[in-house]
Amino acid sequence: MSVNGVTSLMKHLEKIGLKANFLKRLNRTTIIAVGPKTRRELENQGVKVNLVPKRYSSQGIVESLEKMDLRQKTVVIPRSNKSSVYLTRELERLGAKVLEAPIYKSTLPSDHSKVLSFVDDLKKGEIDIVTFTSSSTARNLFKIANKHLLADDLRSCLTKTVITAIGPVTRRTLEELGVKVDVVPGEYTIEAMMRALTDQVCHSSDGTEQHFCPPEKMPPENFVPRLLSWNLTFKCNLRCAHCYVDADKSEGKGELNTDEGKMLIDQIVEVGKPILILSGGEPLLRDDVFELARYGTEKGLRVAMGTNGTLITDQVANQLKSNGVRRIAISLDSAVPQRHDEFRGVKGSWRLAVEGIEACRRDDLDVQINTTVTKQNYHEIDHIMDLAEKVGASDLHIFFLVPTGRGKKVQDVSPGMYERMIRSVLEKSTKSRLNIKPTCAPQFMRILKQTDIRPKKHWSRGCIAGLSYCRVYPTGQITPCPYLPIKLGNIREKRFKDIWFGSKVLRALRDFNNLKGKCGICEYRNVCGGCRARAYGVTSNLIDVCNGLHEPTKLIGDYLAEDPWCTYEPRGLGGEKV
Repeated sequence: MSVNGVTSLMKHLEKIGLKANFLKRLNRTTIIAVGPKTRRELENQGVKVNLVPKRYSSQGIVESLEKMDLRQKTVVIPRSNKSSVYLTRELERLGAKVLEAPIYKSTLPSDHSKVLSFVDDLKKGEIDIVTFTSSSTARNLFKIANKHLLADDLRSCLTKTVITAIGPVTRRTLEELGVKVDVVPGEYTIEAMMRALTDQVCHSSDGTEQHFCPPEKMPPENFVPRLLSWNLTFKCNLRCAHCYVDADKSEGKGELNTDEGKMLIDQIVEVGKPILILSGGEPLLRDDVFELARYGTEKGLRVAMGTNGTLITDQVANQLKSNGVRRIAISLDSAVPQRHDEFRGVKGSWRLAVEGIEACRRDDLDVQINTTVTKQNYHEIDHIMDLAEKVGASDLHIFFLVPTGRGKKVQDVSPGMYERMIRSVLEKSTKSRLNIKPTCAPQFMRILKQTDIRPKKHWSRGCIAGLSYCRVYPTGQITPCPYLPIKLGNIREKRFKDIWFGSKVLRALRDFNNLKGKCGICEYRNVCGGCRARAYGVTSNLIDVCNGLHEPTKLIGDYLAEDPWCTYEPRGLGGEKV
């Protein structure tokens, strides 16, 4: 029963003087509320609720009762005259005797003016999104439109907007009425529906205005970069086991010079105002790094830096801040110095990284700690969290290994460990002072939809490669992300704007209908998408290091394949396996 049903029933019982007696008898039975709002309304009326399903729907109620023995039990379903028969059918399948009690009617409003005004606004193209919170709403809308001979117009206009249904029953009703539904939330509540809509956020070309649409309805110009990682150099003072560019002590050939770097920044701001992450190699080994940071800041970009932290002194931290760098991401892969040093290839790197973090904090620079999960440090994430809090970091990003570059040789966690770690990280994120986020693990969005975990920050999507994120290689090549080594074009030969909007690879990534295997049929593909880099890496026989990027016409893997590390079985394959 819905909140409206509870209210209607109690008003009627009070009117005929039976409410008190009814409540006394009701509290001797098992009461199930379809969701928290219905539970609150029942409790406000004096009814104790025994069960609320994890999924706020008829399906959720059935799932909650399947483990019980319902044989010889009588189940009463208070409902509207238009409710779905699904619940009755499924409870009878479980052996229950079901009594339906229609207690309120779904009726048409007598005044149709608001509906006619709504249809008129649709015709003018003034409405971008239409949300349906019940099947009755959809049916009544079309009944009124039929009365005024506007049903065909209504149906035609709705196909040009984003349609959101609160749950599968409402979706089926809309589809029976000839309306294609774009968004159905994982949980069937208004709050979840709003979260699902924000997962479809698009920005206008200047990066300011926002509207909502599913990817298949987005014109190319609505995909703008919100995050851009620029590998400034191949040069590095460490020898990390998982480096994706095979960085070392020598400077690579063909790196963008200062003027070309400024040209790149000029081209980026033609498309939007993303966060620009200056990375490497080790970005602090470039003599012009502060100049480039300042130039990006002056052009309106939010500049951050990804560094191993070993070269940051008080003086360097001050220069970073004075040149507009807002956040420093520093890698720490263990709370044990020796273990970190072994992973990073240089003795003493842990101590220098911690000293770099402390220098940043003394200059009031925001610090994010990046940790790559491997079999070696899988069981010490709690200790790394404690260390991150102790040194004053604000964020902790847990990176899951992608088999590219030297990372192909690192011993990765198993798919089962991967799934458990994502869940663990998300659970910890709700309790820690830190903002904790899984990275290169797009399944975290699916897990959020499946559970009641509510992180501090809102995240829009799992894999954002090519949708709102890309990487600039030291030589000026653009790739969808640092771990997906596919050439999209070089800014020395083609403008960033033309690459971003014109690349066939990016267009393929932006149409989720192109995804294959489990990812292609998964109900969470719009919010997860699977790791495209991991799909490419595992389906190819990648060379040990990816210093040579791959031509789109000569790919050795499939970046649209299913994510091989995901343990989830989509509903279309018969259920859930985690």
